[in-house]
Amino acid sequence: CISIKGRKMHNFDCEAFWIADSSIYLFTKNWENRECNVYQIPNIGGKHIAKKVGQFDPGMLITDCVKVDETLYYCGYTITGNQFIGSVKWGSWENCTRKKLNIRPAQFEGITWDEKRQDFILSSESRKSQKESLFIRK
Repeated sequence: CISIKGRKMHNFDCEAFWIADSSIYLFTKNWENRECNVYQIPNIGGKHIAKKVGQFDPGMLITDCVKVDETLYYCGYTITGNQFIGSVKWGSWENCTRKKLNIRPAQFEGITWDEKRQDFILSSESRKSQKESLFIRK
């Protein structure tokens, strides 16, 4: 592990997951290499070993995700504090995109898809200069 300002940088932080069929998918927030590993475990009780099923480079630290059709959408931030929403093709983990969201100093922690409105709903945690908030993004 490397260290920045006393924080150990590693590739095993996990804040995002998605449940699909009989599996739970875990998405890592890799502090060291800024990529995302995808792990799969069965969606049943018991002890399981997570199986790595993919990896992609979102260009940010992922905090949450939602699957819409065959695309995984995710939110997160860069080390400089910029907030983004991105996407990648489910399963192939190719063609990552990201778009900067000009909302500061929020740190997006959650994303979901509102099928009826055809909008993303993002949530942010509170900061000294901002209360926790919900944002709607087309």
